[in-house]
Amino acid sequence: MKKSDEKNQTAEIASDVRPRRPVLVPASTKPKEHSRPSKRLFSEHSSEPSGLGVGMHDRLLTVEEVSKLLKVPVSWVYGRTRNRSMDRIPGFRLGKYWRFRETDVLAWLERQKAGD
Repeated sequence: MKKSDEKNQTAEIASDVRPRRPVLVPASTKPKEHSRPSKRLFSEHSSEPSGLGVGMHDRLLTVEEVSKLLKVPVSWVYGRTRNRSMDRIPGFRLGKYWRFRETDVLAWLERQKAGD
């Protein structure tokens, strides 16, 4: 037998020994629907929370909305949310996001005016 025939025969045996990876085919291309029941905080015809005692001016604001309301940079608002800030803006965290009640921010602003 020639050397090249031995190499070919060895290569064929080696290819038969290696396990083959299964081909993964997605069951469907459509994303799965979440089966978790949702809590209904909003009425069907309104984007405002219902039944939570939230009034017209007591809506939640984002950092960007507070900065526009106060006409200051977003970084200034973030600075006033830190614990070491002397005059903290009243707000709270929802995960990694800051939220502010509009009435609390306006009351804080009035206290800032009175303190000057």
